[in-house]
Amino acid sequence: MKTLTAVEVAAKHNATVTAAKPPAPGHNSNGQLKSYVERFTTLAEQAEEIREDTKELAKEAKSNGFDPAAIKSIVKRQMEDETKRKKRQDKEAILDTYMSALGILD
Repeated sequence: MKTLTAVEVAAKHNATVTAAKPPAPGHNSNGQLKSYVERFTTLAEQAEEIREDTKELAKEAKSNGFDPAAIKSIVKRQMEDETKRKKRQDKEAILDTYMSALGILD
């Protein structure tokens, strides 16, 4: 294996950096910029629709005697991964310990 000189390493590094440069501002290769803008717009519109659907569902649950905040908490817990679940349980255990020490929790 050939050992490169400092000049060769620098030249190789500069070639890599030059090849990895992002396009200049205003660069629009084959409509990529327009495509990204359209995709972001579509996702933003979908997110707004989901927010509206969520509000309507909360109203429906409330009108049927359920607590939407409690339901949202259940959903949030169901969606937790193991790491988040463990952190939440640890926090709850500390909170219970403190409350018990203060005589708040029986």
